[in-house]
Amino acid sequence: MINQTNSITTTDSKPDIEVLERAIGDKDLVIFLLEWLKCGQNATKAYMNLHPNVEYNSARVLGSKQLTKVNILDILTCYGLGIETYLLQLKAGLEAMQGGIIKLRDGSEIDTRSPDHKTRRQYHEVLGNLLKMEGKDAGEPPPFDLSGLGAAIEKSRIERGLPY
Repeated sequence: MINQTNSITTTDSKPDIEVLERAIGDKDLVIFLLEWLKCGQNATKAYMNLHPNVEYNSARVLGSKQLTKVNILDILTCYGLGIETYLLQLKAGLEAMQGGIIKLRDGSEIDTRSPDHKTRRQYHEVLGNLLKMEGKDAGEPPPFDLSGLGAAIEKSRIERGLPY
């Protein structure tokens, strides 16, 4: 696990509230976001659960306003996801293999591996949509700066000892 006192990135599948709060900057917004997820992504219901004295129509508006404050890239960062991960996983997905090497009794081997480009496609589609690299928003300016991306990916690849 990455030291959470030095970085907002975590290798846990579920970052704790403090990590999310550092990324988002507002504990109340983190609590709303978690409640929103518990309510099946229903902002009105989440807002009403957290503020039971608010009328339904007000909760609809206020819940929606809360969601506009959430920066999806901050959330993805907490889970160790982002443009670098997307591109590295895309590369790995394009190189994914299915099958294996079969060892025969005589000691010889048969390589049955073949390209498996479907393995990670669903992951690419979801993350690609979030990053506006795929889907209906593809081609729109992404919500982040891409300058220096190639150098950053290359540095990360070298640091992790990953092949080209």
